[in-house]
Order: sequence, then C-alpha cells, then structure tokens
Amino acid sequence: MLNKEMVQFFESILEERSDEFRVTESDLVSPSAFEKKQAKIRRKVVELLRLREVGARFGMQRLDEEMHVISLPVPDVQVLDRVSCEGYTREHWLMETLPGIHMPMYVLIPDEMDRTVPHPCILAAHGHGPGKDSVCGTSPVPEVLARMKERGGCYGEIMAQQGYMVFAPDMWGFGERRIHDDAKYGERDCPALSDAAEACGLTLLGLFVWDHMRIVDYMLAQPYCNEVAMMGFSGGGEQTIYTTALDERIVWGYAGGYLHQFQGGMLYNHMCACNFVPDLFKTMELSDVAGLIVPRPMLYENGTEDGLNGHGGIINVERAAERIRSMYAVYGKEDCLETNFWPGGHQYNGAKTLPFAKKHF
Repeated sequence: MLNKEMVQFFESILEERSDEFRVTESDLVSPSAFEKKQAKIRRKVVELLRLREVGARFGMQRLDEEMHVISLPVPDVQVLDRVSCEGYTREHWLMETLPGIHMPMYVLIPDEMDRTVPHPCILAAHGHGPGKDSVCGTSPVPEVLARMKERGGCYGEIMAQQGYMVFAPDMWGFGERRIHDDAKYGERDCPALSDAAEACGLTLLGLFVWDHMRIVDYMLAQPYCNEVAMMGFSGGGEQTIYTTALDERIVWGYAGGYLHQFQGGMLYNHMCACNFVPDLFKTMELSDVAGLIVPRPMLYENGTEDGLNGHGGIINVERAAERIRSMYAVYGKEDCLETNFWPGGHQYNGAKTLPFAKKHF
C-alpha cells in the first residue's frame, strides 16, 4: 500500500504535465508549426541542462539567441601515445574543454585513411563502465576485455575497422576522469558529480553535452573531417540524444539501449544519477527532446528484453518511437527514423548500424 502511494505521487506529477513544451497534434500540421514548437523546446532543454552556464564564467558563448550552437575556437590537444591495432592506430589524446579542464580520449585512425582528404568521422560516446575503453575494445583487465568483446559493444573499434575515424572520450566521472586516484577500475562517480553540479547551479548531463560539443568544434576544424555523426549505447545513448538534439552540426545519430518514456520509466528503470535533470520529467517527454533531432536521420536500438525499457517493456519504447515518427512525417521523412528492436537484453546489437551509416553519410 505505502509503496503504491509513493509511486502514484510521482506518476501523478507526470500525468498533470501541460503541453507547453510537448509536441501535440496541432504542432504536426506543418513544418513551420513544428519548428515553432521545436524552438520552444530547445530553449527549455538548454535552460534545464544549464548549458549556457557551463562556459559563461569563462566568457565562452556556446549558443546564439535562438539557442543554436556557435562554433568555439578549436580546443588545445596533446597526443600522449600511439598504439598500432588491427586495421587502425589508436592515439591517446588530452583535450582542454574548459580552461583547466582536460578530457582524455582515444582517437582511432584507420590504416588506409588519407588525412589530406575530407572524410565523415564519428563521435562515440560510452555508457556506464570503464569509459572509452568499452567503446574502443581495450582494457588492462583481461576478464573485462573478454566480457566487452563477448557483448559486442566496442562500436568505436568496429566503426574504425570499417574506415571511419572515431573520437571516443572519457566523460566526467569515468575512465581516467575519476575523482579519486585510487578509484576502482570500471566504476564511476556520476552520483557525486551530479550532486555537486546541481549544488553549483549546473547539471552533469549539461557538462557531458558541453564536452561533446567541444569535440565537434575540433573535428569540423580539421581538413580530414567534413561530416560528424554520433553513436552511443546506454548512457552513451542518452548523451547522443541530448547532444545531437542541441548540436545541429551532427548529421545523424545512433542511440542504443536508451530510448524509453519518462512516464513508465522514472521509477521502473535502474538509471544512474546522470539521467536526472531537475524539472525535466515534469516538463516534457524524452521523445520531445529527441524531436529536436528531426528531420536528421536517427537509429534507435533496444533489446526487447532490456530491463531499462521501463514499465510495459518494449511497448514503452515503441510508443516513444511512434511519437517521434509522427514528427518525421511532418517532412515526409519517416524513412529517416529507423529502429532495431531485437530479441535480447541490455547490450549492443548493431545489425543496422553500418548500413545506416553508409546510407546517411
């Protein structure tokens, strides 16, 4: 009885949401009507993520008055190491995303790539686990590496071996960016950093998005990069949706193991603190955020048995996808939204990823 009271308390808040920042049927009558609502939602998402505040203390203006991205000066990078791998070279970089804030990353460079010629490149966001290692198929712990390979989630390495240059960073609290020097490998500091960010008037998700945007600044300033796509699974799927939604320089995205609805997911998904932004759930749905990507191509992948699909399972995910599809229909571009709902759990499948990349680059 008491547990149902608490669940109903929070669910009732979502049930009472207004349509102010939600896409409704009246917003789908024409591209102009839809874009008007997109502009309103974009402004609200920026406000809730506290994205403008991230660089404000350093005088870094990330967005214009309409909340569209302004390219910032190319961040400084250091190349720390190079390792020859199967079909590519893995470079270990350090990029300064804010004054005094450095982000480690792996950059995977295909062996046959001519860096004097423009190519499409991929920004690969990691989920929970050992950070960039999980994306790039490397780990100092043999059993962790074996598990990553078995689960097939090293999509950064997969795309590099297919000829794409891949940028795979460590986000705040992961990999080399743990708070404590003696931190246990593979764990993360999301809860502590999320609390600290909110206490300082920021959000951890906003910091993630900022760092990804700085990588895009760098990528598009290079002579070898003419297009950027973004990929991510689980927490990387979250980062992909929000970054691609707000950074229109990203031409297409893949988000795996993350599409769901806040209503039906809020109290039923075992999600980390980095998924929660004050006032977001009571304001809009995840599909409204994803609607900011429309009409750019997007591939969503979920296992039908994934426990993170939320209350109702894959039906919850399908409802979100259909809602997003109705937004693509405004432009007659339903084919720009693809889904891969496959019979499995919370792991990368990738059956449609390479064809999707070749189709939309």
